[in-house]
Amino acid sequence: MRLKFMISKAMGRMSANNSTFQFPILDLPNELVAHIIEFIDDLNTLRNLACTSHRLQQLTEPKLWREITFRLAPSLLHIVAATESRHERASAVQVLNAPLRPKFGRDMSRLAYLMMIARNLRELMVESPLCNATHLSHFEDHPTWRSMTAQLFMPFQRAVVGNAVEHRPLQKLTKLTLHLNGPGLPYWTPNERSISIFLHPTLKYLNISCVNIPEDLFDEVSERAITPLQHLVLEECNISVRGLHGLLGLPTGLEHLVLGENAHNARQFDNEVEASYNHLFRTNASAVVKALGQQNHSLKSLVYVAASASVFADSQLLRRMAEGRQAGVDAGFADFHALESITSSGANFTFERAVLSSAPPPNLKVLTYQAENAITSPHGSSLQTNADETEMNNRLVALLPFLRAPSASVPASLERLNIVYQRRVQAPVVFTDDKQAHIEKTAKALKAVHGAVLMVGFKGFGQYYPPFLYGEDEPKEKMIFDGESGTFYGLKPGYARLADLTDEDDSDEEWAPINVS
Repeated sequence: MRLKFMISKAMGRMSANNSTFQFPILDLPNELVAHIIEFIDDLNTLRNLACTSHRLQQLTEPKLWREITFRLAPSLLHIVAATESRHERASAVQVLNAPLRPKFGRDMSRLAYLMMIARNLRELMVESPLCNATHLSHFEDHPTWRSMTAQLFMPFQRAVVGNAVEHRPLQKLTKLTLHLNGPGLPYWTPNERSISIFLHPTLKYLNISCVNIPEDLFDEVSERAITPLQHLVLEECNISVRGLHGLLGLPTGLEHLVLGENAHNARQFDNEVEASYNHLFRTNASAVVKALGQQNHSLKSLVYVAASASVFADSQLLRRMAEGRQAGVDAGFADFHALESITSSGANFTFERAVLSSAPPPNLKVLTYQAENAITSPHGSSLQTNADETEMNNRLVALLPFLRAPSASVPASLERLNIVYQRRVQAPVVFTDDKQAHIEKTAKALKAVHGAVLMVGFKGFGQYYPPFLYGEDEPKEKMIFDGESGTFYGLKPGYARLADLTDEDDSDEEWAPINVS
């Protein structure tokens, strides 16, 4: 009673400004009270309200059940039991987060059941238990993994085939994030059941990691342009060229693509990766551009994360890469009229050449290059000549990523070139005076020659690496040089300030030395 009295005292009366008129909120119709409840963000307050009366319980539960997060099996058991006692709770669930801990176990049947009865589910995130293991000694064996994933993917299969559409589950799902490991390996390969996530009829956003996309994965899928997928993120994946072609043939209008090869996990695990995977632009750039070309009418942004060649350098791969270098791509992106942003993460000259060839994307606005050593300094006396200013500017620009590609043609639409020093460890790095002077000159040259702005940043990986899981801090990009104002962020020569690119408050006094010489 005391709690009920306190809640009533806090909410029961509202005074208008400059007026003595008062009225009890709980005398309002349910629709208005529910609207007021929507403005309460604190979960504890909502739970307390739900405990005060049967009426407030009914009005607050739709918001309390809108987003659910659990990590352990007992929590899931309580959630399922609660939905069985009140079926409207399952209908209220719109966001479901399941970053499972190792102690969760391998029984996914109740999670699958919850996915089946949450008829209004719009966003789903699942991380398999061993993805969140602190000290990983082994992965599940094949029988255990098959049983676990068969339960997990069963609702997706039923969402694509089977009963009438009105009886299928997950028919309002628009966003799926899925981080799994494989049987005895960090990587998993979709089968006849799990392939349904790529065929889902309502999914618009899909983020998956550590998945194998073999050559024949989509051979049995005869239809094309059948899904509404708009945003596809492939993280740390083993990707084949023909598999990529089949995958990109499914959406009707893909707008954003992150094409992430196995770049970090390959360094952490000793498992061999088949030579037919990854290094897409190094080995067969023309086929990759053809695969991407299926979405040239709609693709707005492309991020390509290249695998490190040193990690997979066996004889078969080296032969494929040598053949790929001889067969470069020219004007491969000329028909991508919607493409405005391209990012290259990791050194890959073949990709740079494919982007800025004799006929680049006509409406490209932003280029971003991320690598350990992102800016190439002039060597020897290559720029110490008697060339006029125009020639000197052209030589400086020709050292920049993307623009250094043979026969590079820069579209008039280009507004900005972002160069980011990306390193696995945030070790102290010193910015020399010569390096700063070179960046300043290059920024002025880029502005003079192409009218574009040069931005230089830094992003350092700490103890975590992609894919970043629940609760893990992603590395933030920090600004070193702002070409718009021609300003370095530093207190003294040799030091650069690392500020968030989005920060407006300039009072932060965190500084770090950056060695890029």
